[in-house]
Amino acid sequence: MGTHVSADETGVTLAKLLGCRWVRLLDACSVTHWNIVEPERGKWAWQQGNWIDEAIDTYRRAGLKVLGLLFRTPTWASSGETVNHPPKDLQAWRTYVRVVAEHFKGRIDAYEVWNEPYGLGLFTGKEDLYLQMVRTAYEELRKVDPQALIVAPCTYWTLSDVVAWTEKLLQKGLVSFVDVFSFHGYEGYRPDAFERVRHWSTTDGQRRPIWNTEQGVVSESFYRFLADADDDPYTRWIATQSFPARQAAAALVKAFVSSLAAGCEKFFQYWAVPEDTMLPRLKSMSLLEFDNVLRPKAAAWAIAGWLLRDCQPDGFERSGNLWQVHFRKGDQRITVAWSEEGTATILLPDGTQALTMMGNPALASKGRLQIGYEPVYILLPASKGGILMLGEKSQ
Repeated sequence: MGTHVSADETGVTLAKLLGCRWVRLLDACSVTHWNIVEPERGKWAWQQGNWIDEAIDTYRRAGLKVLGLLFRTPTWASSGETVNHPPKDLQAWRTYVRVVAEHFKGRIDAYEVWNEPYGLGLFTGKEDLYLQMVRTAYEELRKVDPQALIVAPCTYWTLSDVVAWTEKLLQKGLVSFVDVFSFHGYEGYRPDAFERVRHWSTTDGQRRPIWNTEQGVVSESFYRFLADADDDPYTRWIATQSFPARQAAAALVKAFVSSLAAGCEKFFQYWAVPEDTMLPRLKSMSLLEFDNVLRPKAAAWAIAGWLLRDCQPDGFERSGNLWQVHFRKGDQRITVAWSEEGTATILLPDGTQALTMMGNPALASKGRLQIGYEPVYILLPASKGGILMLGEKSQ
């Protein structure tokens, strides 16, 4: 499990309590971004002060591993007017990667090349240029810090334009320069959603880790008596994506479980920072209210991580509207089950323990358990047979 938290005691304490072992450096902490570390050519931020090193050291002292981002072009190196334009000179990009890798050697465990480079305003370059940037990063990191992993292409699992962009890169040999295949799983809540990603990651015939480096669920707030103060395009868009707080908890657990079912080794939740600078934007992806109170989705995700930690995926199945995602841990089998629509009644074998998504005992009657929208965990010895669906009831 990983997340996006600030580089302070509040952030790292929250990450550890949630069960996270990794942090990703996007907007909660941007100390590897090019425009931050080299705002002027040849002038490196750590030469002016120690705040960048303090940020990384805060994560490391807490025992968190770090996924850095090679991202955002400074004005002096940009081919356009913003940080989202690619560099006009790949030699400058090479220098940036090399110097960052040298400075953080042994303190940053992996580097992802750009954030969402397939367009949508965050990268204006074409496939060939992105491929060159990945290859350059691969070459420099292999020379300077060969233990650091190269993570790319930070793609998206659906949308026809993004699929076409990704497949062009794969045809040009992208995976030859990648240790970990990364994607963003937004809106993927079903165990079969990410099969395409699994295929993409092995286009050269080699198996490599898959990381879902960003996925969040927009949640409404318990503070229903307050209205969103901001009236900007992002806030209006967020309002169209939001789930009620309890449904958001269920959706985040499904996203996490579906990623694990697809073979993802890492899942980075976005994000765990109070959006107090936008006070009050109450519909948000944050695990926190603007006053640092945990939302239900935070607790539900932490429980999922605790129950499924060190488990191995063992396939999934669908019977009508009922999804069952299976995991194994030693001599124990854990099945996560939910119904896409209505309810399903299942028969539990003897010796089975069933838990709600919040970790409480799920109430069964004579071995029969009703499964609805919210995921349920079913724990049983691996030697036992599977659960049996007895029937469904539509809403």
